[in-house]
Amino acid sequence: MRTILLLHQSAELYGSDKMLLALASGLERSRFRAIVLLPEEGPLAEALCAAGIEVRVVPLLLAERSCWSLAGLLSLPQRLRTSLAAIDAAVAGEQIDWVHSNTLALLSGAFWARRRRLPHLWHVHEIVEHPKLAKVAFGWLLRRYADRVVCVSQAVADFWLTVCPALRGRMRVVHNGIETEPAAVALPHADAREAPLTIGLVGRINRWKGQLLLLRAFEQLADPGLRLLFVGSAPPGQEHFLQQLEAAIAASPCAAQIRIHPFTRDIDAVWQEIDIAVVPSTEPEPFGLVALEAMRAGKPVVAAAHGGLREIVVDGESGLWVAPGDVGALVAALARLAGDGGLCASMGAAGRARCRAQFSLSAHLRAFETLYAEMTQ
Repeated sequence: MRTILLLHQSAELYGSDKMLLALASGLERSRFRAIVLLPEEGPLAEALCAAGIEVRVVPLLLAERSCWSLAGLLSLPQRLRTSLAAIDAAVAGEQIDWVHSNTLALLSGAFWARRRRLPHLWHVHEIVEHPKLAKVAFGWLLRRYADRVVCVSQAVADFWLTVCPALRGRMRVVHNGIETEPAAVALPHADAREAPLTIGLVGRINRWKGQLLLLRAFEQLADPGLRLLFVGSAPPGQEHFLQQLEAAIAASPCAAQIRIHPFTRDIDAVWQEIDIAVVPSTEPEPFGLVALEAMRAGKPVVAAAHGGLREIVVDGESGLWVAPGDVGALVAALARLAGDGGLCASMGAAGRARCRAQFSLSAHLRAFETLYAEMTQ
């Protein structure tokens, strides 16, 4: 049996967190044993423990925005030494076969693997356009410290290949996958005018997920038969984004039709309530797991046409693409779906079929098991 040291940057349960949970708990137990290192306790740690996965909480070095200031850069050596010593203590006596760093922002795994002379797989969930220093630094780190680079989408792979073409021989695309059947499926209304119809955006409330953009589009629809639901919470330390959204809703002429539901683990219940899913991200989504979850639940998806979303949603088949940041295009797409229940139903069915055929969790797991086997040869 081979032992994998899996490191992750948070203990929440959003996109990359969910994929870490799915990978660690889904690997074939007779062949692989996973030890997961997290920087804190939280929902992900609880879910991993419930699945029988060993979890150890240690201080991990993360490439946060503050790292790119002069003070942040000067503090990195000491923070790295502290993290590496903590990892040594956490896995003392264990025979680790390779290291898997889940997200580019996690630096400790790369340096610890190099010090232990172990193969290192860097699982990249990010497109980092700014600051430029971070983009260049990450490209250099990938080239120097990754034996394998796994990207969650072709969009992510193409981005990093433009930064560092030398990665091509070590890079592979493995799309995220999910269980193909949700706990329950509620198909869109056969007649969209059976209202109220609910438009939903599920995801972190932050700078670029597009909550304020969708709010503006909803206001322009000016349809009393529609409801708008935001599901998610702000990242720690960024609660001002939630406050900004709450203030905008309070000032909206459509305020009575809009509500916010905080983050919940019961994602299937969320999709029971939503009829049309919207992923209007103003910056490219590296993948877009929420679009996949919506498709699995049989919902049509209105998606910003950039990043990994273009690899998930087929325009005109399982949903509609809109130009990123274009309020008018978003209004038009939502109006089209809200007024055509048959189109919603057919797109929802096509999305479910695509999810089963192209994005199964079993295919995702087998791809990683194959990669792990290659790394031990």
